[in-house]
Amino acid sequence: MDQQATPVPSVCQLTSSHDPFDTRIFHKISRTLQDAGYDVSIVSLRGESTTRNGIEVIQVGTASSHSSKLRSFSDLYQVVLRQDPDIVQFHDPGLLPLGYAIAKRSDSAVVYDVHEPYETAFTYYSFPPDLLNPAVKRLFPRVESGFASAFDGITVATEDIGTKFNERGHERVQVVRNFPEFRI
Repeated sequence: MDQQATPVPSVCQLTSSHDPFDTRIFHKISRTLQDAGYDVSIVSLRGESTTRNGIEVIQVGTASSHSSKLRSFSDLYQVVLRQDPDIVQFHDPGLLPLGYAIAKRSDSAVVYDVHEPYETAFTYYSFPPDLLNPAVKRLFPRVESGFASAFDGITVATEDIGTKFNERGHERVQVVRNFPEFRI
């Protein structure tokens, strides 16, 4: 009797602004998924292509201007479609439209990983300009929630962020804290 090998489920981590070896993306999530038997890759606009601890990192373009960023997002999208992973987990609010497109045009389950409350975090970044911050603070949760309604799940770094998504009607929210895991 021939036994067929069970296919290994695959997860593609997608980031445009984080280093691929970011503690949460690489160590907390990717290594944990790998330990659970998943084939994990990270597709990033930063860093360089390499393999570390059995996790393939695919560096796609560089984004130094708005036009090159749009081209790089298109390249990210093409790489993800070619990989055809079972799950795509993305880590940046700027990738919401890309996550939405992947959710609508592929068979991959899409998970949005929220590292921080972005509507307040934008005040610490150089974009958007200070003049727009009040509008962004007010509108971003609605825009984020609209995109997130197409996703198969949302992972968040804190209970407070999870509660905000629950209050907006999202039920598939899971807290994955940034604390390191200690093994004795």
